[in-house]
Amino acid sequence: MTLRVDPGSLTRYGGQVFRAAGDARAGNDHLAKYGHADDSGGWLFNQLFDAHQRAVTAVEGVLDRIATVAEAGQTGLDQAARYYQSTDATAAASFDATLPLSPCLTGSTLEAKVDGLACPPPPFADWRHPRDHLEEPDVPEEPGGFASNPLAFLETLSVSGMLMYALKEVFGFDPIEALVSQLLGDWEKLYECGVVMHNLAELCGDIAVNVDQGARDLDSVWNGNAGDAAVLYFKRFADSIDGLTGPLGKLRDYHQQAAQAAWQAAEGVKAWISALIDEAIVAAALMAAGSALIETGVGTLVCYGGAALVIAAMYEDYEAAMKVIHACYNTILLLVGLVGDVISQIEGLPRMDVVTGTYHPAVAK
Repeated sequence: MTLRVDPGSLTRYGGQVFRAAGDARAGNDHLAKYGHADDSGGWLFNQLFDAHQRAVTAVEGVLDRIATVAEAGQTGLDQAARYYQSTDATAAASFDATLPLSPCLTGSTLEAKVDGLACPPPPFADWRHPRDHLEEPDVPEEPGGFASNPLAFLETLSVSGMLMYALKEVFGFDPIEALVSQLLGDWEKLYECGVVMHNLAELCGDIAVNVDQGARDLDSVWNGNAGDAAVLYFKRFADSIDGLTGPLGKLRDYHQQAAQAAWQAAEGVKAWISALIDEAIVAAALMAAGSALIETGVGTLVCYGGAALVIAAMYEDYEAAMKVIHACYNTILLLVGLVGDVISQIEGLPRMDVVTGTYHPAVAK
């Protein structure tokens, strides 16, 4: 194979790869600013919070790894360019001939994606602008959003002393606190975290396109065994980055599904609590009336009998509210497992070798 190389183009691709590193670090800044939920939630929220934290840590780690590999890639390309500028062409060709042949490139999803793009930019110019996706996350208002947040209603719910006394007399504990404490949490922030994961998926997809297109440009100006190895390396690097888009999209879905499940559960519990309060008012009134009519006998029995029916309804409503919470718990538990699977996918993505993969063999340390 005849060696042919344009050192200036190697430097230009190094600049493009370095921009990719900056994009990845900008993604981590976006994640640090918007992607962390607070752990001061209730029982249900805490079931998911640990998985959320592990997911954020995994994403932070992989974005940092992308940036590190890309920065090393720029260094390696710059060193290779200087090597060719300072080395006799015959000596460089002789050394290149001693290097092993690289395996043939195989098709990939990213290859097909880039093949389908129209109007490519000039060589080593970015086709996409990844940071355009890093917008401040927002949550939907209607329908099923957080504009009329039932969780806010539960957090600010206040019951009079008389009603609380009646509730505690019936249940032996505060049933409203028992229900509300399980649902509290910054679910809206968790939904925003899902939006952040979507933004990062779009970011990684664009970084991958830029790195892959640049590798194609590199292939056209660097002919030789070292060049083939470099092109193969950077195309595999681009494939690895593109492989993040699916897992990050799933993290978006699971975060948002958890928030929506909690929102819907809160809507249901809110309705049952409202019914419980209404029934407590009736029960308290009947019991008070029964006490006032205790001398009549019949009036007392009627009032206490009516109160007993209302109390039975209160127990039924409490159990119905608990069923709503248990259903939400099952959903959250499923999502925790799914988030764990995605974390394994992210951690299982190919790890690029920074040293041997990004440095020309003649200058590798």
